[in-house]
Amino acid sequence: MSYKLVAEWSLESIKEYAVAAMAGMQAVDEVAEASIPLASLVELCDAAIAQRNAARIKSVVASARVRVLDAKNDKLIGTLSGTAFLAAGSKADQEPYNALFGAVTAEDLKEMGPHKVSSAGAALIAKARALNHPQLTPLLPGLDASMESLKAAGAARDDAFVAEGTHEVERRKILSHAQRLVADAEVAVLTRFPGRRDLVKAILAPERAAPRKRDPIVEENGPGI
Repeated sequence: MSYKLVAEWSLESIKEYAVAAMAGMQAVDEVAEASIPLASLVELCDAAIAQRNAARIKSVVASARVRVLDAKNDKLIGTLSGTAFLAAGSKADQEPYNALFGAVTAEDLKEMGPHKVSSAGAALIAKARALNHPQLTPLLPGLDASMESLKAAGAARDDAFVAEGTHEVERRKILSHAQRLVADAEVAVLTRFPGRRDLVKAILAPERAAPRKRDPIVEENGPGI
């Protein structure tokens, strides 16, 4: 095999190469029929691109939800902290503020990710409920619900990230499949036109096959045939 596809090629690059190579083969009547597998490769790329893009959108949506719910949660934590501070006579070493935020401050909580803040938040709410302070108790249901929503959103975001990452495996599988088709196409051309390396190059190394400069076709035996 003379031509090796670049390992880093995106699905779009693989598709564009397949389209160009297919068009090249169809331009020669004697090998046009051998281009059929490349048409299937284009369809395979289209399906994988659609699935990958859908997964990416889900990941974007999940991340946006976490950002917004986290901001809402930070505000509620700040409100609880401020109320507890005022109830303590604006003294950080007095109750109820010291019991709730003496060890882990509101700013500490705001810096935590969804999972960690949910765990720390549950402990905070439990302490606040135990205090049963008249100024603090009304704030707890809203904070509790916010913590639960943020925890669920964080889990959904993690799942979306994992799902998005699985498409890299699919890209590599398609690239490997494409590589085999390139070899088959080369054999088909040389079988019909023995020794016509120039024709192989024209079909399998079209000038605009790779849309990005970082996506060149690498020839195993160096430049030139």
